Amino acid sequence: MAAFVFGCIGDSITAGSHLSAGQDPVTYCAAVLTATGRYSSVTGVNEGVPASATGDWLPNSTNLNTAKTAFSGASVTHVLIMLGANDADASVSAATYQSNLSAIAGNLISAGYTVVLDYPTYMASPGPTLPTTYLTAINTLTNGTTIRHGDTDAYAYFLANPAQLQADGVHPTQPGSYILGLLWARGISTAVH
Repeated sequence: MAAFVFGCIGDSITAGSHLSAGQDPVTYCAAVLTATGRYSSVTGVNEGVPASATGDWLPNSTNLNTAKTAFSGASVTHVLIMLGANDADASVSAATYQSNLSAIAGNLISAGYTVVLDYPTYMASPGPTLPTTYLTAINTLTNGTTIRHGDTDAYAYFLANPAQLQADGVHPTQPGSYILGLLWARGISTAVH
């Protein structure tokens, strides 16, 4: 068995900034993957930046350059991306969302990483509505090799279980964050053959 190190790019949901330390989905994802016994060890490098949208992660941005430096130093091989909440809040079109994700993924691929795209979570009222066209954009970008599907169940899960979201209708509760980490782990297990 080999060690597995994955990196994560995202916003406050990924960062777990609305939760206590260690309750972010990246930490839970690594714990779930460790428990499978598939790897000798699992480490998740969480580079989530609160309030960030896809436009904040474009090539040569501080966010992406900082993340790549952290990923390189930790020997990351796969980078999970879950962005969309702040794009939805800013009414970013699906075409722009897709173009931004494509640019981010292309930059990471050029740096030697395999990209894993996770569906963003459903956002309930009173928060902004996440367009389902963002999910279609992700489907369009995945190619099964350099850009792979990660979790595709989070949107539907939080749509069916809005009580797993905090009062803002956007950020998962602690149990919701655990479920998100579990879904990410399932997505990684499928994406990493």
